[in-house]
Amino acid sequence: MLTIQPAAAANTAWEIYVSAERLQEIAAERSSQILEAAAERLKGASFEYKLEQVTGEPAETIARRADELGCESIIMGTHGLGKLGVLIMGSVAQRVMHHATRPVTLVK
Repeated sequence: MLTIQPAAAANTAWEIYVSAERLQEIAAERSSQILEAAAERLKGASFEYKLEQVTGEPAETIARRADELGCESIIMGTHGLGKLGVLIMGSVAQRVMHHATRPVTLVK
């Protein structure tokens, strides 16, 4: 299981209130909570899994880590932004499908 935080950009409006380092700490804390909750749900699973936090561009990082780890496929959720949201913001899931060299299963 993988969570990815984009790198905190330097010289952003957030830095007026919170440093880039603190933003990364907050993201890491949130990722840990998400991974711990997922691990709790997988207790007793009959398969191996690994919990990992990575910083980078989400879609490219997901596809690259799947290759590096030798995964058979990528299974990921979608946020369901809707047609307008995807047009404006794009979709990590769509970009993963573009970058991935392995089958991708999307779960809504």
